[in-house]
Amino acid sequence: KRQAVALEELPKVSWGVSSKIKTSVLPELTYEEAMNDLDSCGNTQKLIVASQQNGGGVYPAAEAAYNYAPAAAPETKGQWCLPSFNIVNRIDEDIKVQKTISDLGVSLTQYPRYWSSSAAEKSQYAPYYRAWRLSDFGGEGIDVIENVRPVIEF
Repeated sequence: KRQAVALEELPKVSWGVSSKIKTSVLPELTYEEAMNDLDSCGNTQKLIVASQQNGGGVYPAAEAAYNYAPAAAPETKGQWCLPSFNIVNRIDEDIKVQKTISDLGVSLTQYPRYWSSSAAEKSQYAPYYRAWRLSDFGGEGIDVIENVRPVIEF
């Protein structure tokens, strides 16, 4: 399947609310594994189901992506996903290319930090839950507020 990216960024949110998370829903991935993760919608669906089973609001980034629908296509609500780390990396590369080709007249985040749906392995710096985000290619504590750019599979 292919994935298309939303033309707009959603308001910044945390990846998850650590105080509401009881168990890990996704496998924890190394950087190399995350770079091969293409399962944006599969990851998102697991997060949505786990959040719903726990009263909602557990995984804000996945929920924001899932509930997104552009004004021109409201029927797509519930079909959007939080992109996997591989896809987030590709989105960043596309934005860099777009910036160099022409001035789009669109406000782009200068140093974007986008949440992915890929869970990062635990480390000594963040012994709790982490998620891969784009910027420094590092895992980040899930309570940090970052950008969300949904994708849709077709």
